[in-house]
Amino acid sequence: MTEPETRADSREGATDRSELLGMVLDCISLGVVLIDSAARVAFANRAAGEIFRQGRHLALRRHRLSILSPICARKFRDALGELSCPGARGRRTIVFGSHGSENGGCDLHGVLTRLRGSGPLALFLSPSNEPLELDLRLLGRLWGLTPTEGRVAASLAESESIAKAAAGLAIRPETAKSHLKQIFQKTGVRRQNALTRLICGGLATLRLPE
Repeated sequence: MTEPETRADSREGATDRSELLGMVLDCISLGVVLIDSAARVAFANRAAGEIFRQGRHLALRRHRLSILSPICARKFRDALGELSCPGARGRRTIVFGSHGSENGGCDLHGVLTRLRGSGPLALFLSPSNEPLELDLRLLGRLWGLTPTEGRVAASLAESESIAKAAAGLAIRPETAKSHLKQIFQKTGVRRQNALTRLICGGLATLRLPE
């Protein structure tokens, strides 16, 4: 194999790896954005793209990320400046957020982290008041839940009580309690808050391809 062919194969391999990495990050329900020290966006996963399109939290202006909440934007600029400082030896990760009263009732929380000395920074974003998207098919595959049990489990993860979850699903509270007993048995948890942690912090939040 000649040297030009070797270089071409190397470039193609790097492109394939980059595309695969992008596909993996698209499965994550958190918004993930890679930026440089000037907030220029190098990559945004699917969840981050949805946050951009909603136009309530973020904007993309001349390829630069802009946060719409004034207070949150100031915190973000300060964090970006600190983490981008050449030779910085301080914090590698900074957490920031905005409250609904600052931006039309929409909450945004973020974590900005320096991946390595002079490389890009990773920004992880989560609008806290957006409805949680759970893959009901994946709930079934993970714990053997029926479609109805999956809907009950997903509703309970976002509801304060069984009564509210039942009302949202247009079923009787007694019926919801009966499903909940089966869900507890299949998932191995015994309390609603434990079920919420299991569902919201686990594999069921992945966005897998069809």
